[in-house]
Amino acid sequence: MRNVKRILVPTDFSAIALNALHYAIWLAGTWKADIHLLHVDSEDDAPNRASSSSTQLSKKRGRIPPEQQMNAVIDSVKSRATTKGAVDNLPIITSEIKSGTPSLQIEIVVEQMTIDLIIMGIGSTNKETDYKREMVRLNTLKKASCPILLIPEKLIDPKIQTIAYATGLNEADPLYIWRIEKLFKPFNPTMHIVHILKDKDEELTLTMRELEEFLTDQRADVSTIFHTISSKSRTKALMKFEKERDVDLMVMSKPHRGFFAGLFHTSVSKQMVYNIIVPLLILKQ
Repeated sequence: MRNVKRILVPTDFSAIALNALHYAIWLAGTWKADIHLLHVDSEDDAPNRASSSSTQLSKKRGRIPPEQQMNAVIDSVKSRATTKGAVDNLPIITSEIKSGTPSLQIEIVVEQMTIDLIIMGIGSTNKETDYKREMVRLNTLKKASCPILLIPEKLIDPKIQTIAYATGLNEADPLYIWRIEKLFKPFNPTMHIVHILKDKDEELTLTMRELEEFLTDQRADVSTIFHTISSKSRTKALMKFEKERDVDLMVMSKPHRGFFAGLFHTSVSKQMVYNIIVPLLILKQ
């Protein structure tokens, strides 16, 4: 994961998306990064090509025009910064409204603007938009070429004092861990390296001891704790670890097959979607 200088925050103008934007602004202030705010009218909601504007069509449909909503979001962010006396630390925020398939448009913007990180909200407050919103997130996770940070809707006060890296004991893990430590060094966090052992006979590229010895030899200035946990469910074990260790950020690289499907499939794991309380950073290869 390279240094973060440009952050993309997709928004559907929900409270969930606004909460993710506040978190992005907090991070961007530390990293000296810019933020690009993107709203995509889905193909069902986007104006017909023959229509003069999305504003006129929105008025006919009785909904607030996206341009007006975008301006309201930016105004609320500036107002909040003014109230907290943090206007000078407010990052540069640009905005854009597009139409089409949200995940596809997000992918296009990532490539065109050389986005370093996508920050999206996760959670649900409106049952009518639950399915559409979660599908956008799932498709974005599958297609995006850069890391994605998911922010739970109930997160109020952002902090990064404790980071947990869920390792599959792959050859690339030492590099990913080094990059994460470098990126979040300004926060001076404690690092937990966690491996969930589901099958004692599973074939691993590295052993936990090898990973620990390598990382310990390479850097002595980082507080790192290593854990191997036996469990039949990696997802449940990680969620339990988050709560017990008061984790502020969970990091995953190359998640096992089915993790995203299990996380976002409303009929299978709805309870996970509603219970996520820790920001989740997904690293892309």
